[in-house]
Amino acid sequence: MGTGYRLNISRDGLDAAVFGDLAAEGRIAQRNGNLFEEENHFDQALRLWRGDALFDMGRTTSWSPGATGSTRTAVL
Repeated sequence: MGTGYRLNISRDGLDAAVFGDLAAEGRIAQRNGNLFEEENHFDQALRLWRGDALFDMGRTTSWSPGATGSTRTAVL
């Protein structure tokens, strides 16, 4: 194990995780034809977005900035 530290937070404490969850819920609503719910989830997800995804996280095994960025593009 490295000499760094580990930050333990709940899933809803990390904007990237909340964004992913809201985007997934928006896609489900979209498939079900619920346009109001779809718009609501996508709007909430995009309001969390500021700058490049996880640009200051460095390399991790848990999060991929590229994957999160492509999810944002899909929501747009």
